[in-house]
Amino acid sequence: MRGFKVRRFRRICEKPYIPGMKLATQIFLGFLIAISIDLLDSVANYMLTLRVKTVSEFLNRSELVIRQSDDVNKGMIEMESSFRGFLLTGDRELLKPFNEGRSAIPRRVEGVRAMVSLPYQRGCWIRSFWCTGAGRPMRTAL
Repeated sequence: MRGFKVRRFRRICEKPYIPGMKLATQIFLGFLIAISIDLLDSVANYMLTLRVKTVSEFLNRSELVIRQSDDVNKGMIEMESSFRGFLLTGDRELLKPFNEGRSAIPRRVEGVRAMVSLPYQRGCWIRSFWCTGAGRPMRTAL
């Protein structure tokens, strides 16, 4: 059995797979092909990593914008509730949150607007904000 393996190995070494090339050259080409495939794979993975990083940064920024927009929304709801309370009771003490919100909400809106850097994203957010009427200048309460 051992003699068969040795003879078979000698036959493989004597006859190259690619006629006219030495076995050493064939081995070198095999390693060259394997290394080039590995290099191409590494470049593709690097490019995908950069893309994932960009998308991750965009998502983190979007979460921050959503959080700030939620704060603006909560402030507007607080203003609306205090104004309704004033209209129902006539108590001017209930207008304090409304008057505080009149000065705070425009600053918060500008902060959100400044955070949104992509033009298409900014346009969508501003359009939805102004179309609801929330972007109109607020009048002073009584």
